[in-house]
Amino acid sequence: MSRYQYLPLESDMHIRLLKAAIDEHQLATMHDLLHYRLDEAPTYEALSYTWGCPQLAQGTRLRTGQAITVSPNLSSALNHVPKAMMQSFLWVDQISISQKGIPERNQEVTIMTNIYRKCTRVIF
Repeated sequence: MSRYQYLPLESDMHIRLLKAAIDEHQLATMHDLLHYRLDEAPTYEALSYTWGCPQLAQGTRLRTGQAITVSPNLSSALNHVPKAMMQSFLWVDQISISQKGIPERNQEVTIMTNIYRKCTRVIF
């Protein structure tokens, strides 16, 4: 499985949202990672969790066949999102922000208050 390559966000006010989907055989959860302008984003929830040990990183699958490396705690949290929420959008800092892109990471931190304000709820 190839590693996901983050595309640049279109502007300083864009975010990435994760949308979960069960595959056609309901055997695995895969995800889409989509760009939205913050003020035009669909309804979404934010996931709050403890990052944990990055040295034990795991992969989460995108429907493109690519994988994003995430911490074991995030992998577990994504696996425990209730099935009823699988068609909704999630903002998850570790995935929604390119962790290797320092300028992007710095920029997204400046709008994080707005990201959390706009979400419908924070899932702990």
